[in-house]
Amino acid sequence: MGFDECSHFDQIRIQNRRIIRNLMRHFPQLGKAELADISGLSFPTVSALLSDLVQSGEVLILPGSASRGGRPAEQFALNPVFQTAVCA
Repeated sequence: MGFDECSHFDQIRIQNRRIIRNLMRHFPQLGKAELADISGLSFPTVSALLSDLVQSGEVLILPGSASRGGRPAEQFALNPVFQTAVCA
């Protein structure tokens, strides 16, 4: 795999992260399956992106979601205080 191919995949990943962020701005609380359906991205892609965004602190896993008979799906939201600065 050459330099150009890595760069291409990095650009796609950046674009996919942007898609997820924009959707989460419009829909304050979403699950992985909902994000995959709305974005058109695959479930594994959304899962990997959310994992990265949660690890960086940009996205939060919301506590307690309503169950529809099984284990409730995790719900995610943008962290409202991510990268905020306090100016004194």
